[in-house]
Amino acid sequence: MLIQIHMLQNYAPANLNRDDTGSPKTAYFGEGLRGRISSQCLKRSIRLSETFRQAFEADGLLAKRTKRLPGLVRDELEALGADADVIEAIVRRVPEIGSESGRDAGKAKEDEPLETRQLIFIGANEVRPLAEKLLALYQQDPGGWAKCKIEEITKDLGASVPRSVDVAMFGRMTTSKAFEDVHAAVQVAHALSVNPLTQEFDYFTAVDDISGESG
Repeated sequence: MLIQIHMLQNYAPANLNRDDTGSPKTAYFGEGLRGRISSQCLKRSIRLSETFRQAFEADGLLAKRTKRLPGLVRDELEALGADADVIEAIVRRVPEIGSESGRDAGKAKEDEPLETRQLIFIGANEVRPLAEKLLALYQQDPGGWAKCKIEEITKDLGASVPRSVDVAMFGRMTTSKAFEDVHAAVQVAHALSVNPLTQEFDYFTAVDDISGESG
């Protein structure tokens, strides 16, 4: 079943979605240049909206984009009662899980924060199964954990973890083999203004409240 929704929405004159220069995003369509709000911006506003979060957050069915996956795994391992040295050994390798395979891919150095190289779109209900699998893999061979190839760790991690609602709706693309790509069930087009757009530079003057002089 395919459902198409076309909307007209009023916005105040504001810079709703900036490009890399800080200017409003635009696109050529029909008669000329039009204002544009990117599909990425629209999808993020849906994911972070109060209505969307109220519907799914309490049941742990929402995801977050983050580089701080090691910290999330650490919290779950502590909740599972793992020893501190075991937690440290596992967490030190988590940045590799969020990276492409290759030389020094995602490996955290001693003086660097434990983060993945890329943002991982991961559901709250995916972190606990991930931590449990990492702990089980570590317990199979504690002595060889630090030396085993990351491909051996990641090959089965994404096989059975549940998906969140927003990942299922809007998809997930990652170069990490631990997290499978998810095709989006919802496609969002870029929003275009109904009228052609003329960009203007909005100059301003600051006025001294005491002297009344501009400067």
